[in-house]
Amino acid sequence: MYKIINDYNDMPLFQMRGTGALVVAAMLDLLTFALCAPYSETTDGKQFDILLEKVADRGRTLYRLFQAPSHTIVKGAGLIMKAIIEEVFF
Repeated sequence: MYKIINDYNDMPLFQMRGTGALVVAAMLDLLTFALCAPYSETTDGKQFDILLEKVADRGRTLYRLFQAPSHTIVKGAGLIMKAIIEEVFF
């Protein structure tokens, strides 16, 4: 799990090159299932907190994904952003 979290830091590289949409979509799916309700109910609390913190630190990258031509990527970024907002502010 921690290797996947660290690989998340490579996501802007794919985005800058304009390639790797499937890799980005797969990473967003993984983050969605780990962070977003109702799937996050099965994520261990400690791992959830670590993952949420690492994803929240990369906020600008998530905002850039809203400009992606793929609706799947935009929706995934939106769900993750919603989860961050709900956990931090509520």
